Amino acid sequence: MKKLILGGLILVLMSGMAAADEVFAPDPALAAYGTRPLGMGGAFVALADDTNAIFTNPAGLAGLGEWSLTSMSTQLLQKVDYKLIGGTYRLEKGSVGLGYIGTSAPCGYVADDGGILTDEQISFDSAQMYLSYGVNLSDIMYTEEDMGNVSVGTSLKFLSRGFTGIDGATASGMNLDIGCKIELEDSPFSLGAAMKNLGGALNWESGDTENIEGATKFGTAANVLEINDLKKTIPGELIAAFDIELLSGGKPMVFHLGAEYKPIQYLAVRLGLDQDPVSKSESSTNLTAGVGVEYEGFSFDYAFRQNADLQDYSNHSFSISYTPPLPGRYEKAKEDKDEKESTEVAGADEEEKPEEWTTKNKSDKKKKKSPASDMYELPEEYRNIFSY
Repeated sequence: MKKLILGGLILVLMSGMAAADEVFAPDPALAAYGTRPLGMGGAFVALADDTNAIFTNPAGLAGLGEWSLTSMSTQLLQKVDYKLIGGTYRLEKGSVGLGYIGTSAPCGYVADDGGILTDEQISFDSAQMYLSYGVNLSDIMYTEEDMGNVSVGTSLKFLSRGFTGIDGATASGMNLDIGCKIELEDSPFSLGAAMKNLGGALNWESGDTENIEGATKFGTAANVLEINDLKKTIPGELIAAFDIELLSGGKPMVFHLGAEYKPIQYLAVRLGLDQDPVSKSESSTNLTAGVGVEYEGFSFDYAFRQNADLQDYSNHSFSISYTPPLPGRYEKAKEDKDEKESTEVAGADEEEKPEEWTTKNKSDKKKKKSPASDMYELPEEYRNIFSY
């Protein structure tokens, strides 16, 4: 109960803060934030279980392993080059993450009333550096009751933007993301929330100041096959996730829906629906899909995202990641199953079989002997006479 109350207070606080935001400059991190999340329609705030947590929900860093790396490349609207790099490292309490998102878009030439002044093309470049930290509350605070898996996290972002080829057309600033994640006890469900761009601004060399577009996400995720023991009939792992996103600046609320199915340890198939605001009252729904291949800690991910309004500008994303391999979930599940079955068989044998049968099947393969048979060797046809 304490866990749910704490999570609720965090979510209410975050939603109240989101309402106070104003929107001026767009944030490229809201459009793309990792190939795996994109394949799942952007529904990732309650899942956040890999390196992409740096960019989606820093609270997810608390549950990561020793260290990890990821990278991503795509083109938005077939014009904007988009690069993402991230890495995490486990501390004694919690994990830290470092991330980078960079975009570059062509935007014409320097000109005046007389025409174009130079053949050098102008581009608008944006860079964001992330310093993130996530920790489980049970690691840093003591309570009489078990807090369970309640994690919080934050990302401090360093921003720079500007136009190449134009003097004084650069800006810099700082911003902040916060997030929380709750894994419900004895349940396949988890809850999450994250707020992007809390109170930071861009300061241009000209003296102008611009606020950054903000967003708040609330979501839930579940390992579907853990519900009613469906994993007994369906192999692998199936994760479903759903996010609601509140955008600043009077834009409509949008949703993100996604699923990831792993029939075997080395393959993941993803589908999703991803909404975008079109105006202050309308949004568009875009289909997403993806596939991931994993082997010995390396993973290659691909995602397709439809642009419902501009079909010719649908985009493809690619990612390469590495996480030091740990004992696989599938292997562990198989070992647990085999151990359980062998225990049940052994128990059934001891209950149903007479004592002499159990003795007979021991590893030393020795037969039960009577006191008389120890004295001297009897012919085979007379040995059982003394066993009664």
